[in-house]
Amino acid sequence: MAKSEQIGFSDFMKKYLKDEYEAKFCDYLYSIRSGHFHSGEMFFLEYDLNLDITLDYNFIEIRNRLSKSLYLLRKAFVQWIEKNIIKED
Repeated sequence: MAKSEQIGFSDFMKKYLKDEYEAKFCDYLYSIRSGHFHSGEMFFLEYDLNLDITLDYNFIEIRNRLSKSLYLLRKAFVQWIEKNIIKED
């Protein structure tokens, strides 16, 4: 989507998240993307089996970051779709 507008990831997120844009968090998202696609890193404990997560603060923190990531990415994607495909103003 960012390529179609010839802008980078951060500019894309800034454009479509508006007031919810956080530069530091978007940089974090970009590092996840780069780490995953270039070296296969997993950032959200995808392969870490731990059945006792009730008091695991690390798990809770990662889950919260994942939820926030999904929310912000979905919001930016929906905004892009509305503007470029549905073309609602």
